[in-house]
Parts: sequence; structure tokens; C-alpha cells
Amino acid sequence: MHQGLTRRQFLAVAGGGLAAAGAATVYGAQSNQLEVVHTSACAAPIEGGIRVALASDMHAPHELVGDREMADAIAAFDPHFVFILGDSIERAGDESLVRFYDRLSARVAKYAVLGNWEYWGACDFRVLGREYERGNVRLLVNQSVVHEVNGRRIEIAGLDDARTSRQEYGLVRRLTPDADVVRLVLSHCPGPFDRIASESPAPVITFSGHTHGGQIAPFGFAPILPEGSGPYVAGWYHAGASHLYVTRGLGNSGVPLRIGSRPEVTLLQV
Repeated sequence: MHQGLTRRQFLAVAGGGLAAAGAATVYGAQSNQLEVVHTSACAAPIEGGIRVALASDMHAPHELVGDREMADAIAAFDPHFVFILGDSIERAGDESLVRFYDRLSARVAKYAVLGNWEYWGACDFRVLGREYERGNVRLLVNQSVVHEVNGRRIEIAGLDDARTSRQEYGLVRRLTPDADVVRLVLSHCPGPFDRIASESPAPVITFSGHTHGGQIAPFGFAPILPEGSGPYVAGWYHAGASHLYVTRGLGNSGVPLRIGSRPEVTLLQV
């Protein structure tokens, strides 16, 4: 015991330290628990709107959340679409892990795009595409698709990863400008959002992941974001009448934990 402290003072300091350590442990544990985020692209969603589930950055086999926990949350939401926003795996040889997405239910379709880790890990994209198909998911690599849901035309453009400089913005420019069309863009990195908004002939909604919400973001402050994030961390952003949603994703990269940025499955209405 330090001679300058009485026994009572020492116990008070020690107790405070233990309490702080305990609080930090609880905070850290909570930071790694799945959060199911319900949100909407507009303040007053229309009746019978389009329901979308976002899953991103699983980094399998390093995911943080239980498979069933995520699948159950999406099933309860009963979405029209599930969008898988890249960094599903990190290395060649793990392509079969994306079959997991067969457990995620969608009324209409499930689509995926590539992230930077599929490139960095030298994944075989032909194999990856086939494995996604076994999970009833179509991998979009600078490709677009069209659906009609509840009498509304839904145009979906799936861009390649921005950090590889392979994004084809012609897909965005060719979106239909009609007012009754819902234009959705899938881009793993949120950094290109301003360009996507400016290239689109009409307001567009972009969905991205990549940032992990900072991953290490104590009390919501994210001191470091990966290249390709731009000024976007998590949640909704706007450029004129166009919107961007950045999901914090589900896994981790680098350090095997999160602080202050919980893994997220996003359930939203368009």
C-alpha cells in the first residue's frame, strides 16, 4: 500500500478501478452483440413498400454473430430482397462458405456484390458465383437487374468494388428516370456515393458496407476508417434527393473484436 494513502482511500481507488474495468468489459461485450436495425428511406413509408435486408462484411469464417440469429431476424422481417454487400469471405478456398446465405429468406430475390477482401484474397470469382447460386443468390459484378414489386419497377445496379477501380458508372447513368421507378445501387464502399448520386438521371438509393462503423469506435467516435469510406461511417446520408445507407456489417477485420460499433443486420423499407 502506498504510504500516502489511507486504507479507506486505497480501497476507494481500487474499487473505482475495478468498477471501471468491469464497465469496460460489459461495454466491450455489448459492442460485439448483434443489433437488428429497423429503418426507412423516407420519413413516412408508403403502405406496401419494398422491404430490404442488408448483410455485409461477414469476413467468414471470422464473423461475430450467430448464423441463426441473423437468419431469424431476416425471416421475421419477410423482405422482398436481401442484399449482400461484399467482404463475405477473405481468401481463396473459402468460396463455399457463402452457401450460408441459402438460410436467408427473400420473397423476390437475393443479390450480392464483391468487396475488396474478395480481391485481396485472390478468390476465384467463377467458383464464388457458383457457390452463391447454391445459396440462391446472384452475384452482380457491374450488372443490373429489373423486378416489379407491388406494381413498382425496381431497378438494381450492382457495382464492382470501388477500391479496384472497376466500377462501371454507365450502369448508374442508364437507370430509368421515371418518377415511379425505384432505383437501387449496391456498392461495397460508400466513398463513391457522391459520384453515384451525380451520375444517376434521378434520385437513387445506395446501399454500402465496408466501414464496420469504424469497428473500434468508443462511444461512437471512429478515429480510423478504411480507404474507400469517404466521409461516411454508418447510417443514413443524403446528397440532394439521393440517399445512402451504410451498414456496420457483421464481422471484423484486423483485430478480432469491436468496440462501440455493434455488428448490424439492417432491415429497411423503401
